Amino acid sequence: MGIKIIIIGIIGIIKNRWNWIKMIMCIEIMWIGCMWSMIEISPIIDEIKTDIATIIILSIGGTETGIGLGIIISTIRQK
Repeated sequence: MGIKIIIIGIIGIIKNRWNWIKMIMCIEIMWIGCMWSMIEISPIIDEIKTDIATIIILSIGGTETGIGLGIIISTIRQK
């Protein structure tokens, strides 16, 4: 399931190369796909490392969203 979500994000980036808001959303979808894959693999590997990696991926995704919103707000204020 995670790979399918990542592929949807890649297709979205290819189709929306000139719209920054949609690209940021597609990158966020790709991060969610990575996180989903890590959650699926975690019981199979049975290690805590995958859980920690999932938390790190979630943190990076949240940071990216915050930066993206800051860029959008500053762009709107300049117009």
